[in-house]
Amino acid sequence: MKDIIKDIIKRTGMMRAKAAAAFTSCAIMAAMPQGLLAQSSQTPAPGDAVLTRVMWVVLAGWIGIGIYLFIIDRRVSRLEKRARND
Repeated sequence: MKDIIKDIIKRTGMMRAKAAAAFTSCAIMAAMPQGLLAQSSQTPAPGDAVLTRVMWVVLAGWIGIGIYLFIIDRRVSRLEKRARND
């Protein structure tokens, strides 16, 4: 696994590796069944609505960070191309 990460960093640069890591962590959390994240019961707990809102806010934050890293990575890639061409 470490060899794969080192190869990704060499080929695409650190920013892309960080963006890929952020996206991967979001994808893993989204793919997990809800039963793994919280205790399942037949009746909802009194604070479930609050926890659901917090989950959505955190998810939106991670998505925002991922989009921000993606945009920065594109800008850096364009600057690197310009520097190579000059």
